[in-house]
Amino acid sequence: MTEAAAVSVAVAGATGLAGQAVIEALSGSALAVTRLHALAGERSLGESVSFRGRSQAVGRLEDFDFSGCQLAFFCTPDAVAAQHAPRALAGGSSVIDVSRALRARADVPLVVAAVDLAPLAALRRPALVASPCGAAVTLASVLAPLHRAAGLTQVVASLYLAAAGAGRAAVETLARESIAALSGQGLDSPRKGAARAFTCSGQIGAAQHNGYTALELGVREDLRRVLAAPELAVSITAARVPVFHGDAMAVHLHTREPLDAIRAGKLLETAPGVTLLSGSGDPGSAKRDTVYVARIRDDLAPERGFDLWIAADGATGSAANCVRIAEALARHPI
Repeated sequence: MTEAAAVSVAVAGATGLAGQAVIEALSGSALAVTRLHALAGERSLGESVSFRGRSQAVGRLEDFDFSGCQLAFFCTPDAVAAQHAPRALAGGSSVIDVSRALRARADVPLVVAAVDLAPLAALRRPALVASPCGAAVTLASVLAPLHRAAGLTQVVASLYLAAAGAGRAAVETLARESIAALSGQGLDSPRKGAARAFTCSGQIGAAQHNGYTALELGVREDLRRVLAAPELAVSITAARVPVFHGDAMAVHLHTREPLDAIRAGKLLETAPGVTLLSGSGDPGSAKRDTVYVARIRDDLAPERGFDLWIAADGATGSAANCVRIAEALARHPI
């Protein structure tokens, strides 16, 4: 393996949960980071983050000069990434975008490292790469080896997403509400799409014209692109559940070629980033960089169908995916 070049790294959105997860993943990576620039908006000035045992003051994104930086992660709201990612590219930084701002562009590769890093090989530097949402990273890691083996024809997935997926404010709100509920106090009116203490929300965000939300449609399109299967029938239902970290998914699959539960399990035993469980539970996926798969079983009705259960931490998995993309870029500078 080619040794990674030393890089100066910027993390935009460093004080949010996604940015903090990227910094944590960077801390444990083999990437030779000469300097970390933690960047955020005006409200975060005065805060600090920890990177490899050292405190790093947060700088203002709007004022940052990217000319001395080789790599920039954007873990920001879409509008912020759309405004500043082009500025980072112009300054000479390769950009890995975690937001949805650049994800839909056909000229921007959408990469899950556990599935395929080949799209990075021919990119000129500075490069622009998008990472899918955490749920799509999780699903693609499990579905890719099954798709290669038997050709998926249909994916029906119910996603049970933790508060962390909605950001730090949602986690803090869930903590306050949980304390209030356990103390017998009343709760404020729920914020739409937020995790609600001891209550599941069956819809995250506003429904589009077809009844699906932007999140559900986004996971669908991300999954199709990563699997290079634009015609794949994908139906997603996303619910917010009142847990802080760790997502779960109930998935039903149909394949073109015969593939039963036993063979599917053998394929997943060797899939990168996947841990196959022999039992039926979740050993605790929060803050762990692996995707747990359990309860693989043949469908009792149609042919060539089976079901499985997935547990993963979407935020941690997304951050780890971004860092693996960065390592690949650093190993092969063009």
